[in-house]
Formats: sequence, structure tokens, C-alpha cells
Amino acid sequence: MSLAKDPLLRQLSMLQMIPKPPGRIASTTLMERLLERGFEVSERTIQRDLQKLSSIFPLIVDESSKPYRWSLTAEYSSSLPAIDTATSLAFALAEPFLKRQLPNAALSLITRETNQAKRHLNALQQNELSKWRSKVRTIPDGLQFVLPEINQQVWQQLSDALLHEQQVKVSYYSRKKSKERELILNPLGIVNKSKCSYLVAIVEGYETPTIYALHRFRKAQVQAESCASPADFNLDEYLQSGALGWSESPQAHVMLIANISSELAITLKEAPISDSQKIQRDKQEPRPYRLMAKVPNNKETLWWLFSLNSRIHVLEPDCWVNEIKKTIEELADAYAV
Repeated sequence: MSLAKDPLLRQLSMLQMIPKPPGRIASTTLMERLLERGFEVSERTIQRDLQKLSSIFPLIVDESSKPYRWSLTAEYSSSLPAIDTATSLAFALAEPFLKRQLPNAALSLITRETNQAKRHLNALQQNELSKWRSKVRTIPDGLQFVLPEINQQVWQQLSDALLHEQQVKVSYYSRKKSKERELILNPLGIVNKSKCSYLVAIVEGYETPTIYALHRFRKAQVQAESCASPADFNLDEYLQSGALGWSESPQAHVMLIANISSELAITLKEAPISDSQKIQRDKQEPRPYRLMAKVPNNKETLWWLFSLNSRIHVLEPDCWVNEIKKTIEELADAYAV
């Protein structure tokens, strides 16, 4: 039987629509909303369903005028799964994006919801919203790397340690030293960035936060000791300092000044690189627009500038101009015939 014709699914969906006092809903409104979810039923069928539900759930009916209006008692609480079509569509469309952004250990925790959403959409082929699943796609930018694997046990232990503010004993593979290290960490936060997830933590006996890639943890075990974290630590402020941008300077931001092409100017006007961005017309230059913007002072911003190739001529800061010149010279030597 199609789920759209399943009376149990219809009645559960209907129950989700009925509000608590002072809210009320008419049977005619219930019929309209059920039609939106793909259930084609008559008002008479809805009335019979409401009578059946009344024998099990604490429904209140206001018969002072027709159509009758229904509500649930204020004390009623429910943990029914979300099965409406709009929510199911959102889950189905978000799944490809989440697969590229979240570690498998975290993604597996919402698999039940995404599978339920896809089953619901597949059962409602006549519903207009469900058809969007075959018409909407999320396409990533640039070259896509395979996500590094994160040990499920490690993810669970680190999550527990972080949320319960306890120390965690770990075995961590150091890329610089090419060997595993045994550490006691005080976890401060977990950050997901592009294709990797990181733990921000302080090693026992030290005071400065350090970043650890989750896929390099080999083992993790929550300890009984409470986490010793700085009272003034703020994760947002830590990230804004450029901690995950591979910054090599205490200056978190710099003023970027550059001449850019018309094509790039259009792109940056549509998607600015910072709130301070300004673009002015300069007809005297081969690249006819002047870009000024306060940007993060880190390697990632420099890599972005390199990716623009001839569409940009960087004028400031001097350190980036010198870095670009040096790279161009090295490339010219490498490609010299």
C-alpha cells in the first residue's frame, strides 16, 4: 500500500497538525493541509479519523459552530517523528551537502531521519513538493577530496568529554614527528572546516590551546578528572584570531588593495569577501576596478589570491606582493624550456 493511502500515516500526520489551547483547527483546514502533504481524503473521512483519535488521544472539540474546531489538551506531549513533506524534502536535499561537510561518525547519527525522509518522499509521488527532489541539486565548487575517516569510538569519546567537560586520554598521530603520541587533553571545542574536523584542546600541563585533526586520533578515553579550561576562553574569539587559517602573523587582518578585472568585480559585488569591501572604477588600469577590503591575514587568503591568476594585481600588503613575485619567478624557472 502506498504510504499516501495508509490510514495510520494519515492519522499520525493529522495529529501533528492539531494545536494545543488556545489554538484550534477546523476539520476543513485539516483537509487542506493533508492535501498539501499528499493525502487525498474527504472531510467525512477526516471527521471519522478525529473520532478514532479522540478515543486514544486527549482531543478537545469545540462544537459551538461548524465546521467543528479541534485542539489537544495543554498537558499533552508527543515525540512523534516528523513526517511532513516539506521537512522530508529539506532532509533529502541537505544530505549530499552534509556528506561532504560532516565526519561519518557524526553523519551516521542522523541517518535514520534522512532515510525516513526519503521513504516519505518516495511514497508521495503525486505531491508537488516531493517532485523537487528530482529537480534540485547541490554542486560543490572546485576539486573535491575524499573525506578523511574518523574512528567512531574516538568521535563518541571526544564528544562525551567535550560536553561533560572532562579530560580525555588520547593517542594522536603527529604528522610533523611521524609517530603517535600519548596525551591528556582538556577539550574546549570541535570545529568543522571544509573537509576536516578539529578538536581545540589544551594539553595537560600547558596553557595555550592547540588544534588537533580528528582523523589523526587513534584512541580516546574519557577520564574521571574535570576539564581544566581557561575561564576567559571563547571559541568564537579564538577562531576569529585566525587559529584555523594558518596565520603566520599576530595581525589577524590586513587591508587588501588590488586592481581586478571586470569579471572578478562582478563576482565580488555579488559575493563580497568582507563587510568592508569597496570596489571603485578605475579606467586608467588594464584591470579597470580597484578592490579594497579588510581580509584575514593567513595562507588561505593568499592561496585564494593565487587562484585568481591574471584577474588580479595585488598592490598591498607588501608581504603578499613579495610572496606573489617570488612564486611567479619560481614558476617561470620551473616552466622554462
